[in-house]
Amino acid sequence: MPLCGEVLIVDDTPENLQVLSAILRAEGLNVRLAPHGAFALASVRARLPDLVLLDVRMPGLDGFETCRRLRDDPATCAVPVLFLSASDKAEERVAAFTAGGLDFIPKPFNAAEVVARVSTHLTLARLRRELAVANTRLAGCVRDEQAQRQRVERVAAERQLRLDLALDAAGMGIWALAGDGSGIACDAE
Repeated sequence: MPLCGEVLIVDDTPENLQVLSAILRAEGLNVRLAPHGAFALASVRARLPDLVLLDVRMPGLDGFETCRRLRDDPATCAVPVLFLSASDKAEERVAAFTAGGLDFIPKPFNAAEVVARVSTHLTLARLRRELAVANTRLAGCVRDEQAQRQRVERVAAERQLRLDLALDAAGMGIWALAGDGSGIACDAE
């Protein structure tokens, strides 16, 4: 089943951009390319991708700082970022996660692994969006239910007050309360 979505690949090495874009386009994804961090930030702000693949080491704005800036901006903070690196150092992977990355794809790229990780994170991002929509809908239902409960409680309190007033004022006779609570009648003998 082809993947759907748009991925922004950020890498200063043209060969890496070509390899990754070929892998992802073959899976049905739309791909945008950025040669450095500053270009990536402008591209993400212009149109949010569904996912960003971000090289760690780039001249100028490196991947860590690019990711931190994406996370600091309310308009871009929810875009999933997966880091790319030839380094196998644990410190670099930890720094990637600390900067806000969700995953780490090693270089050289294994096509099956790239597709699996991208697919997983696109699915997670879609599910997060769906959950946010469902939570918003549920919050609206809760507000409606609370408003309805307040109306019912207000009507019940008004009816109780009418009944209490009627009982306090009751003398001799037969009293009748209208079925809808709208009135009281007395047949005094």
